[in-house]
Amino acid sequence: MALEANKEVQDKQLVITEVQDRIDAIIVEKDAMEDRGVNTKTLKAERDEEYKARMASLETEQEEKIRNMRQEYLEKIKNAKNPAEKDKLLEEMGKRLKSVEANLKDEKARQEAQLQKMLKARQKKNLKQEVKNKNKEIDELEEQVEKLKQNMESDKAQMYAENGGAAGLID
Repeated sequence: MALEANKEVQDKQLVITEVQDRIDAIIVEKDAMEDRGVNTKTLKAERDEEYKARMASLETEQEEKIRNMRQEYLEKIKNAKNPAEKDKLLEEMGKRLKSVEANLKDEKARQEAQLQKMLKARQKKNLKQEVKNKNKEIDELEEQVEKLKQNMESDKAQMYAENGGAAGLID
């Protein structure tokens, strides 16, 4: 009977040790994540890739605006009746295109700066969430260890009560 009880205690101690080892591994992993931060090559490569995709999309959008405006003016010029009106429209188109291109260039510069900040902030947020999840996992495992310890102690107490001091239980 005592050997059986000792075997149960040893099994529970082994489970506790395994869970504590898992907790230690998670802590090391979490600390490494926090130490690395968002400046790792992998995360920087992800940011750069998304940055390039978004900037390409922005450039396409801006080119489309200019193309539409140019097309609009070409239609007006085509429909113009006399050469003076055509010249006036051409001059207006040149000025307006220069103005729009300058505005789009400024907008692109602003968006580039904002995009880099936003992508890095998003990665920091995701990293914080991962750390939070690791902390939650650690807490759950620590709670599991405590329950195992309580269960083991109650089993020891029950065996002691049933068999008295002669049970030969291990601690």
